Amino acid sequence: MPKDDEDRLVQMNVQVPNWVRQRLRERYVRTGEGQSAFARRAIIRLLEEDDEPKPKEG
Repeated sequence: MPKDDEDRLVQMNVQVPNWVRQRLRERYVRTGEGQSAFARRAIIRLLEEDDEPKPKEG
């Protein structure tokens, strides 16, 4: 992996909350997903959407 790719991953990881990183790791171990930076970003986006408080209906 080129050095600037590693740096970009490090910078990206700085912005990722710990709970997201934890879930990412669990998911990676369980399913092998998230091996590419693109897949990781997509999964992180999904996790962040999941974590936003949803308006309660009723």
